[in-house]
Amino acid sequence: MYIDEWFETDFYKKLPLGYHQHFSFGQFFRTHAYYPHENLELWRPVPDPDEPTKTIASQFQIEPAGADAFRRGIPLGSPKLETNEEFLVVRASILRLDELQSVFTGNLEPSQFALGDEPASILRGQIQYLITKTGPSSYTELRELLLNS
Repeated sequence: MYIDEWFETDFYKKLPLGYHQHFSFGQFFRTHAYYPHENLELWRPVPDPDEPTKTIASQFQIEPAGADAFRRGIPLGSPKLETNEEFLVVRASILRLDELQSVFTGNLEPSQFALGDEPASILRGQIQYLITKTGPSSYTELRELLLNS
């Protein structure tokens, strides 16, 4: 069993007006994410011998970032990509809930959605467990259920 199979309904809830001024526990935000440069990978176009302008790409492959990263010789017209831009390979683009993350609140774009009551309770239990290593909580109970199923 996976966690998304556990929650059938009410995983999200819509917040009332004022959500952008008064943050709620479990509220979703958008922010800039740091991509570690030590393992930077790029989606690069696969050369197409039938496309003479080299500005249209329909197939891509993952490549490690080389010396020419963000310094391409020719821009792409389709999809649009300037010579100083790259398509980054992002394997995990969401801040992980099993690690505590710090983000400057000025960089947060609040959304009008938050975790539902049950998922928020599990997240609280997870934070409690990460900080204090104590339980039981709804998080430790669900963790044991998932690990043993």
